[in-house]
Amino acid sequence: MIDTRTGNVITSHSPQAVALYREAVDLILGSESGAAETLDKALMLDQGFALAAAARYCVAKDVGESDAGIYRELAQRTALHASDWEREHIDVLIGLLDEPAASLTKARAYIDLTPGDLLVVSQLSGYLFFYGGPTKLEAVLKLFESVEGALANDWAFLARLGFAASEAALHKRGRDLIERAMELRPQALIPFMVWHMCFTIAEQKKSRQRCCGTGSRSTRAPPARDKCTGMCNGILPWPSFRSVNMRLRCSVIWSFVLHKPQHAALS
Repeated sequence: MIDTRTGNVITSHSPQAVALYREAVDLILGSESGAAETLDKALMLDQGFALAAAARYCVAKDVGESDAGIYRELAQRTALHASDWEREHIDVLIGLLDEPAASLTKARAYIDLTPGDLLVVSQLSGYLFFYGGPTKLEAVLKLFESVEGALANDWAFLARLGFAASEAALHKRGRDLIERAMELRPQALIPFMVWHMCFTIAEQKKSRQRCCGTGSRSTRAPPARDKCTGMCNGILPWPSFRSVNMRLRCSVIWSFVLHKPQHAALS
C-alpha cells in the first residue's frame, strides 16, 4: 500500500495494519485522541511494522510514557527490513525527537527529497519555532512554504501553514488557509484551535483601529462546532479562549500544532 502524503510504498504484510497506521498519522497531526490505541492495533497485526513503531514512539515520547524507549528500539530493529525511504524517515524522526539540534541538517536534506512527509516537517518546525532564535517565525513559514507543492491540498498542512502565516503577521492569508483545513477535516482539533487564534488576532487589531477612530466592527462569528470529536470535545470555549494571555496562548497552540511537549511551550 501507498503512503498518502509521500506517495511511497509502505512495507507491511497487513493491509489492515497499513490502514490503521495512516489513520493514526492523521490523528497525530490533528491532535485527536486515539492515535496510540490505533497504532497498537496496527502493531498487533504486524509486529514488524517499522513505520507504525516509529509513530508509536512519537506519541509515547510526546506524552511522556515511561516505556517509550521500547517503541524506539522496535522501530530501529524492524527498520532493518524496511525500504530505504522508511529507514531514513525513522532515522530522521527519531533524531528530531531525541536530539533535534544535531538532526537539523539531516532533516532538511530529507525534507528536500521527501517534502510530503508532514510528520517530519511538523517535528522540525516545532524545534525551529521554540528554539529558532529571533527569525524563527520567518523560518517556520519558509519551511512550510518549501513543501507546499507536495501538500497543497492536505488539511493538516493547511492548518500549519495558516498558523505560520498568521504568526508572521499575514492574518488574512492565515485565516483563509485554516478555514480550508476545517472544511477538509472538521473533526480535527488543530484547525479549530488555530482558527480561533487567527480570529482573535484580527479582532484585536480591529479593536485597536476602532480606538483610533478607524475600521469597522466585524460581525463575523467563530465557526459552529456542534459535533466535536476526540480532544476537541468540550475544550476551548470562545469567550475563555479570548481572555487568555496572547503569548501563552500562541505557545500552547503551537505545542499542539507541532507536537511539542507543553512544558517546552511554557518555558
